[in-house]
Amino acid sequence: MIIQLWVSIRQREALSVSAGDPWNGRTLEWSVAAPPSEYNFALIPQIDCVDAFHESKKHRDAWRAPEHYFDIELPSNTPVGFVCCVASGVFGFALTWHIWWAVLLGAVVFFGAIILRSFNRTTSHIIPAAEVRKTEERWLLTLRETGFIENEAMFTTANNGLVREPV
Repeated sequence: MIIQLWVSIRQREALSVSAGDPWNGRTLEWSVAAPPSEYNFALIPQIDCVDAFHESKKHRDAWRAPEHYFDIELPSNTPVGFVCCVASGVFGFALTWHIWWAVLLGAVVFFGAIILRSFNRTTSHIIPAAEVRKTEERWLLTLRETGFIENEAMFTTANNGLVREPV
């Protein structure tokens, strides 16, 4: 795992595939940029069958820009989940081994983090529709400029584009 992380980080530019679908994927995660935008989908996809993205590629409907974009509301980032995770780990470990001061510390930190978070009134932020449009149009332009590769090259280092379905 460490070697994979090292190679992925060190060679991220050489190994990146901006098209988002270098393996001729069937599911929705291949319908967005890689790496995905903060909001994942500009519009919530309408699913009417299994493998809807694959079906849209077959009908040449994939990667079309919508007529209208909307503001996207996202939750704000917070470290509370991580703090609660560590505190509950300390709590569980200490409870198992009867380390009472650590039990108390874990419980106080856990509940304190939740109580402090409840006082935070800015729990979300808005990405304006204009910014979503700009991001999506830039990605769709990149997608149009990305060349196709043949199906046989899918698992080679030549895979830096979209897989062309065999005719």
